[in-house]
Amino acid sequence: QKPILRRKSAMFYCFRKVMADIKAWIMNILNFILWYAVPAILSLAALFAVYYSYCLLRLKRLSSGRAEETADFVLGSGSALVGALQLRQELLPFLRWAGPPPAAVAEIGRAKGGTLAILCRAAAADALVISLDLPGGLHSGPIPFLNKGAWRLPLLKAMKGPGQDLRLIDGDSRSPASVELFSKALAG
Repeated sequence: QKPILRRKSAMFYCFRKVMADIKAWIMNILNFILWYAVPAILSLAALFAVYYSYCLLRLKRLSSGRAEETADFVLGSGSALVGALQLRQELLPFLRWAGPPPAAVAEIGRAKGGTLAILCRAAAADALVISLDLPGGLHSGPIPFLNKGAWRLPLLKAMKGPGQDLRLIDGDSRSPASVELFSKALAG
């Protein structure tokens, strides 16, 4: 019987050793998370909050500015949150070509909203500004819990001028329902 006891005690010892190693490994991971990962994530979250606030305040200040100033912001320091996919050399000549400030402006596909901000600046002070984007997408507006872009809504609303009416429509531009929403926005 002694050899069996020795075998069992040896197995028990190996089991305890493996469990101790696993415990040490888990503690090392938890220490890393606690002392390195959590502070890094909190720092990034704080940095994002500061940048978000900067963009929001800057857009509010630019809401009564010129299109060129807004273009400088959305194509420069604000481009990470409110950038435009178009180039400055495309946008500004288009706005000059468009003539006097229009009473209504429409955009299909807002992406980050940079072009929307520039169009708001180029439109009349009391203009109707309509932006249509796919629902639930990364850049869409007030959609239920599946919306990945609900946090962007304050930025989008800050783009409009003081007297402008901004309508954010979520829908597919090829869908009859979206065309109906677009028509209602133009009529109302």
